[in-house]
Amino acid sequence: MASARLIRSASHRRVRIAATDTEREPLLHQAERTPSGTSNTSVARSSFSDITDEELHFAPYAFSDLPVYRNIWRIRRDILSKINDPYSLEQIRAPRLTQGVIRPLLQTYYELDDISIVFCLLVNRMQFIKDQHFPFHFQSVSTTRALVCEVLASRLLRQFDEDSSGPNGLLLLSNIVIAGFDPFQGSSEALTKQNTRLNWITQPRGYERQATALEVAILSESKLFLSHSACQKVVDAIYTGRVVYSPTAFFDIIPDHYKHKPISIYDPRRAPILNQYRLAVPRVRNLIEVWQFIILLGLYFWVMTTKDASRFTTEELLFCIYTFGWELDQLASILEHGWQVYSQNLWSFLDVVYCSIFTLYFVLRMHGNSMKNDQVGQAALDILAMSAPVLIPRLAFNVFSHNLVFVSLRDMMSRFALLMLLAVWSFAGFFLAMWWLSDRVTDPLTIGKWMIWVWFG
Repeated sequence: MASARLIRSASHRRVRIAATDTEREPLLHQAERTPSGTSNTSVARSSFSDITDEELHFAPYAFSDLPVYRNIWRIRRDILSKINDPYSLEQIRAPRLTQGVIRPLLQTYYELDDISIVFCLLVNRMQFIKDQHFPFHFQSVSTTRALVCEVLASRLLRQFDEDSSGPNGLLLLSNIVIAGFDPFQGSSEALTKQNTRLNWITQPRGYERQATALEVAILSESKLFLSHSACQKVVDAIYTGRVVYSPTAFFDIIPDHYKHKPISIYDPRRAPILNQYRLAVPRVRNLIEVWQFIILLGLYFWVMTTKDASRFTTEELLFCIYTFGWELDQLASILEHGWQVYSQNLWSFLDVVYCSIFTLYFVLRMHGNSMKNDQVGQAALDILAMSAPVLIPRLAFNVFSHNLVFVSLRDMMSRFALLMLLAVWSFAGFFLAMWWLSDRVTDPLTIGKWMIWVWFG
């Protein structure tokens, strides 16, 4: 489960960084002067499992001493100095580049014993992807640099996985993948304030402006990293509830940060019999969401079979109350994870369409009920009937979310929606021209209906 916030400071916009010469120094030069395994920013891997009872209620941020900001800049300098020509993935994996570029960088980063390096590599990948747009003649080189960052992150995660086994190894990988890091951690206070545009008043102290390596990989579409066995091991452990943690969110409607828990391995022998936190396990949460939607679908059928435009029935009241709660849950997911991660869900576009239809229905229904106008009430119910093509397939998307056909169908629907938007935009001029040529005598709805008939044949 990606505790998704956007990389608002380091990846979604250019920042002005007044770094010192020491901060801009490549990691390769630093490693030549630093003995292997002796790093001031190293994190003892065995300490991840040493969690006291007090930390189970609120865990202080454990990685505040890691120089994330400096690592981001040093990795960028390393990549810029090593990659000056465009290469494909096959060429990057070839022995020449592997021996000359990938392995030296991989060994250098691994010897730092810094779990934020994977996050810093993915942040640099995202920045190199943004660099593709300016200047144009460096587009292919920026693509290669982004690909090298992803390859390094994948191999570094694999090396951590190979050198650590058992529960402690899984806990180490979990901290690498889902521990939150601030891109400006370790920079000067003035620089942090200069590049902080949002007031994170809803976040617990020590967890502001943080993002995880998993979130950055999702937003940068790092498929090579996400499909790696070590990353999948962490994702599967989170999904089944073996690894538990409290993800930091962009915004919480009902914050409970006093219960902020560290990343840990779930021990059923120490947990209470009725543990409400197990309801947040993604596998359990998905099952709950399916039943919530089944109840919503049942109420919808109940309302449509007993609809009465002349009065607001009890069935409609129950349906509206339940739907408002369901929409609030969707809004909370968007605020917590950010729109870009929320939209990665297979059925997110169906939920957004249904929420729009229901909102329009409710506004017209309340207006018609207050004006005692049965025609407006019937129009509202007709609009609500249009949500049937959205609600019924949505249940199939939820049940068969891993089916390749539904994944392809979602991509097809998103491309079709983009095509329709471009078509409306392109033919809006024809619509206005025909309306003005008719001296505004012909109804605009009639002209629009004719154009729809022509468009769909």
